[in-house]
Amino acid sequence: MSMDKLSKLVEDIEKTPGYQLESAIVDVTEDICEIMEAKGLSRADLARELGKSRAWATKVLRGDHNMTLKTVVEVFWSLGYRLKMQPELTGSNAAWTQTARAYASESVVTVHYPRTPAEEASRYEEELVEQTLEAVDVSSVAA
Repeated sequence: MSMDKLSKLVEDIEKTPGYQLESAIVDVTEDICEIMEAKGLSRADLARELGKSRAWATKVLRGDHNMTLKTVVEVFWSLGYRLKMQPELTGSNAAWTQTARAYASESVVTVHYPRTPAEEASRYEEELVEQTLEAVDVSSVAA
């Protein structure tokens, strides 16, 4: 098989829903593991936090368990993160991506959470400032 044919085959496979599913599972699993490592958490810690067995946590972190969106959100939430996603136009829909971009500011899937402890601390500080500002009653402050 020539390299051109092989490249075309790989490109076609990457466009399938099955490939996209497996890719998403790997991405989510890697992200969960990175967060747990940064926080010094074990599989047992994750299982305990979610009221699940260690075997369940092992399946999830190996990618063997087909997690529902609810489970993914619960796992990230238990780690102190919020999951945020946006769809991306693909395949035959990509032909009108240019038009869609004129109407939408973002069109890619984003999972928003800090990747390092420093980024996590920075995000926490920002949220703390926002909460503090919301709690302050400006009308009661003397000039």
